[in-house]
Parts: sequence; structure tokens; C-alpha cells
Amino acid sequence: MDQTHQLMRWTAWIFLTATSVISFSAHALALYPRSELVNSSSQEEIVHRRVILGSLKKIQNELQPEAFVMVNSSRSSNTYYLDGERSVERVIDFYRAEIASYGDILFECIGRDCGSSAFWANTVFEQSILYGPEQFQAYLIAHAAESGVYLAVYVGQRGTRKIYVHVEETLEVEETRKVDLRSAIRTSLTEQKRYVLPLEKLDVALLEAVLDVNKAKPRAKWVVVVRDSLKSAETIESGMARTLENAERIRAQLLNAGLPAGQVTVYGIGPLAPPTTGEHQRSELLLITN
Repeated sequence: MDQTHQLMRWTAWIFLTATSVISFSAHALALYPRSELVNSSSQEEIVHRRVILGSLKKIQNELQPEAFVMVNSSRSSNTYYLDGERSVERVIDFYRAEIASYGDILFECIGRDCGSSAFWANTVFEQSILYGPEQFQAYLIAHAAESGVYLAVYVGQRGTRKIYVHVEETLEVEETRKVDLRSAIRTSLTEQKRYVLPLEKLDVALLEAVLDVNKAKPRAKWVVVVRDSLKSAETIESGMARTLENAERIRAQLLNAGLPAGQVTVYGIGPLAPPTTGEHQRSELLLITN
């Protein structure tokens, strides 16, 4: 490494250590320790952009996300090298905790569940440096309803074991927010028969999407399933009881929105289902149409 390149790298490291946050138009996320900025992009033009809300799968022989929403938006992104870090799970855990305070996590995946790493790196984010073995990647997307911001984080570990993280903000034009999110949720429910719920209050777009689907399928059954790892000193039985209480609170919100009580069933399964996307707590709404 020549002296000029080394000096630039140390200058970037000192700057990032001093600021220690990722600043976008509406949010500031803490930086992962020893982050080095390798690329930054700002696309201020308002155009129709895709926000990915599901894993990558082959659909009619073409690789596509299982769920996505198109929004009129601007977009900003930063890509970082994480000096000395070797754990994708540790990095995504850090950003999950950071993003959870800004909005509802709509989807996340880890490892092979995310699909093609090459597609994420080269097609979705257009950052080839993110490409690596598919078992060493993670993605999460959150939405802040009040500001209309989608925050996405993708973590990729290369074959050299170096880890890079891409943080992207999509800022939606205000008048399109509600209708686009509502449409995306409706599509996910009708095509995938499930939707990962926010951990706290259900927002208006989600409730309206559920009512839209129920109007089209008036004989449908809705099932709320909540899982969570055991807390300290908690038994399996008490963990199931706690998650059942959480499921009942979600059911109450659905009933208040207008779903008939006889169509909504709840289950609290505690730790009795393994986390499939790296998270400890997960709430899902399932649509049963048969």
C-alpha cells in the first residue's frame, strides 16, 4: 500500500471515528466500530424506485424479490469497510438495534435465505464490493411511517473474510407514501399469504391493507403468530403465555380496525419455532383462504 493511499485511509478512519454516525436527511445511525467509508452516493432526483421487502427468488425463471414496493423517492447511500470485523451476525444485530428505534422492521434475512449475493451486490445496490459467499450476508429493511423513510442495511462478507456494510435511505414523496405501502402489504398478503408485523403498534396502511384483502376474501381466516426467545429464568410455558398476550394485543388492534372477531385466531408459541432470519422476536399475520 503506497503512502498516499494509507494516508487517505487513516484520514477517513479518523473522520468517521470522530463523527461516529451515518447522517441522512431524516435519521442518524451510529456507525459500527472501525467503519471506513469506501463509497457515498446521493440521488436527489425524484423517480420511481424499488424498495425490496422480501428474499430473492426465481420467478418465471427470472431472479426477483418475493415482495417489493415502488415509491417516488430520492435515495442516499453509504458503503463501509469494517476493519477487523469477521461476524456478519454481530454486524446485523448492531444495525437491527439501531434501526428499530427509527421505524418498523418490515423484513430481514440472513445467509442463504436472502438469495443471490451477486444480485444484491451488482443489481440491487450496484456495489460489487458487497459480493461474497451467500451464507455470509444479511439484509434488513425498516420503514418510518411519519417521515416516509425506508432504511435498508445489507452486510456482505467477501471470500477474503472482509466485511462491508451498505446503508441506504429511500425518502418517499409524501403524497405517495400511504397508497404505495398499503399496496405492497396487500400484495404480500395475497401472494405470500403472510406478513411480518411490526413489534409495536400496527400502522394505518397495514390495517387498511388487511381490510382490503378481507373485503375481497370475506371467508378468509387470519392467524396471528408470535414467537420469542426465552427471557432470563423464564420457562417454556411462561414464554408461551407471554407471547400469547402479545398476540392478543395485536388481535385487539385488528378487531378495532374492523376485522370480525370470528375470523382472527392467535397463537403464542414462545421459543417453539427457531428464528429463521436472525431475529429473536417475530410476529406474523397469516392469511388462510382454504
